[in-house]
Amino acid sequence: MGIDTRIILPDNVRVKDVANIIGICAGKKPLKQFWSYGKGWAATVPDVKIKVTSDASWGMVGIHVNGPFPKHILEYRLNQSAIYVAYHFESDTGGRVLQPPMTFFWLAVGRRLVQFYGGKLDYNDCDDIEVDFSIRPKSREQNAPNSDLGWYKFQQRILDMQALTIEELEYTGHQRVLRNSYVQKPLRH
Repeated sequence: MGIDTRIILPDNVRVKDVANIIGICAGKKPLKQFWSYGKGWAATVPDVKIKVTSDASWGMVGIHVNGPFPKHILEYRLNQSAIYVAYHFESDTGGRVLQPPMTFFWLAVGRRLVQFYGGKLDYNDCDDIEVDFSIRPKSREQNAPNSDLGWYKFQQRILDMQALTIEELEYTGHQRVLRNSYVQKPLRH
């Protein structure tokens, strides 16, 4: 069992939106998906899938993002051609939890998600520090709006997102993580 990063998001986030943001962080371009004869739309990201798998518990789904990815993302993904993370609807901490391996990529994704929704980030689930980075959770109206104006503003925030930058991928917030021999270093270092 390896060392993981623990990303704890508020209960009021939608799994599809989280999956889309992970896809954008990995370099996928968001698109507008229209419905209702072109009157409504939502942000969507190609190659992002949410799946219930036979090995998943009832309280979780898998988020899958298939490549190709930009070169700088591949280097920080250790040349892995696909991304997978379990999204837990139930946890001992409350909230929605993602627990990917502790890599530069997932540390940056975790920071981006917590900045977007609020929540907590534990860089290393095996150390004595439970929360390395946190932002007060945003309201349901901010994280999962249903009104027309709120919905479209939220979807536009997703559309306006960009892939992770090299600076984001290299920033971890604490030098102790960089010195930790367990963190998976990118190929470029």
